[in-house]
Order: sequence, then structure tokens, then C-alpha cells
Amino acid sequence: MLLTATDVRLILAGRGRAVFDRLTGEQGPPDLSGVLSVQIGAQTERLNLDWLHRRVEGGSLYRLPKPGMVSGRLEPVAGQCVVSRGDYRAKADGFLVLPDLGTLVVEAKHVSEGRPAGQIQSEYLPQLFVTMHVCGLQLGVLSVFYGLARHTAYFVAWDEAYWAAIERELRSFRAHLELGIPPDGEEEPAIARLTLPPIHTNLKGLQKCLAFA
Repeated sequence: MLLTATDVRLILAGRGRAVFDRLTGEQGPPDLSGVLSVQIGAQTERLNLDWLHRRVEGGSLYRLPKPGMVSGRLEPVAGQCVVSRGDYRAKADGFLVLPDLGTLVVEAKHVSEGRPAGQIQSEYLPQLFVTMHVCGLQLGVLSVFYGLARHTAYFVAWDEAYWAAIERELRSFRAHLELGIPPDGEEEPAIARLTLPPIHTNLKGLQKCLAFA
């Protein structure tokens, strides 16, 4: 059964019961039309990508991949880049192509102004890594609007140990699916147990990290 990048984020955040109920048919897909934060994020996604593009000199931005840009299976969803590979499925918000680095997959988020950066990274990097995995890309950027106060881009390179830790946590959830036993709704968030990969707020830091890899 395919897990979406959003499913993975929710599971690791301790909200696996909602994902379990959806996948087992206990509940339908959640109605997010009345969730203000979700709707704001949907409306600002294009601006987020454009703002990232403006801040990164020399790059080219694509909302849909060019031929050969991703290695996963592209699904025919109008106006969106939905990719599946193996046990996962994800929507890529966009792609940033840089002359010296190649292609980075972009995850765009709009969060409240006061949320700590470490909390945002812990919550959303698993989602970005699923999207990197399905697209077969080694670089990604989490592009975040903090309310109306600031924009920060978190650049990351693929980290095998971090991905293996994510998959270890997901094995427990998949066991619940196989046995038909719902997970405890009060589980401690698994993201607290994950060691984040190196995160860079500028491209020079990412380039230096890659040079020593």
C-alpha cells in the first residue's frame, strides 16, 4: 500500500491513527477545505517558489519536470507533478536547477511566524525526503514562509542514514496495517528520535558539504 509524503510526515509526527483510518477505509480522505492554514499554503505556494527563485541567482525554476528530470513514475494529475516509486507517492512542488549543483526538488511551506526553525525542519524534512526518493534526486530545498515576517530556504543533500531511520519508523506503522491493529493515537512523535541530516541556509554551505562528502 502506497504511503504519500504527507502520510509519512503525519506518521512520524505521531498522527498515524488518522493515516491508518484512511488507508483501511475507516475514514475517507480528510476535508481540508475549511482548514485555514492548508488553504493559505495552497494559495502562497506559487509565490513561495517564485520568491525562492528570486533569491537564488543563476537558477532555473520548473513547476513540472522536464523530460528525464525525475526517475519515478509520473502520474497524470493535471497541473501537478505527482510521482510514485516503490512504496511511496509524492507531489513535488517544483524543481530548482542550478548550474553547479544540478536539480533540487522543492518543498514549499507557509507556517506561523513564531514556530521554531528546528521544529519546522524536524516535521517537514521527512516529507521532502520522500519526494526526493520518488524523484530519484539527491538534493532538496525546504522553502518556508514564516507568516509575513521572513522567508528561509533549508538546503539538504540526500542522507542515507536519515532515510534508513525514516524507513525503520515506518516499518512499525506498516505492521499495524498488516495486522489490522490501529496504532495508539497518543504515540510519541518519531521525529524526536531522528537525527536530522546536515541543513544549510545558503548554497555555499551545501556546496562545501558536498565537496567533503
